[in-house]
Amino acid sequence: MQIGVTARRFEVLTIAVATEPLVSFGAITGTQGLAVGFGELHGHDERVGDATVTDMIRVSVFYPSSDGSTFNHDYYHATHVPLAQRAWNPVSTTVEKGVNGPHVAAVHMTFASMDAFNAAMGSPLTGDVMTDVANYTNIVPVMQISEVIAS
Repeated sequence: MQIGVTARRFEVLTIAVATEPLVSFGAITGTQGLAVGFGELHGHDERVGDATVTDMIRVSVFYPSSDGSTFNHDYYHATHVPLAQRAWNPVSTTVEKGVNGPHVAAVHMTFASMDAFNAAMGSPLTGDVMTDVANYTNIVPVMQISEVIAS
């Protein structure tokens, strides 16, 4: 995977979750982590796949339940999420504990724009956030980026 960077364009990459020591992506490094690709810039619009994002976005990270999975909700809520908030400074954060359904937990962070989210991923603390995942779960997280169209 390569990143092509010019003054006006970032090549579209992908979102990758790793449980092996294969993530080394800018400030994101760790044995278990999440690497986020940047979309192509078009003025104030940002391309993510086939979508153009111009407004507030919500980044959701889901933890799917499976046989043998473990998840420490107390550590997640008290330690990991505050670390992520310090690293990325989202507009808002919502933490969920699954009670019925396919996920044991989720976090939703809202950012003012894709530019704000992309800047957040460049935080020097992003590597610490990714490394910390192993302290509360053995689940490979699933991430979704959504444009907020109503609230």
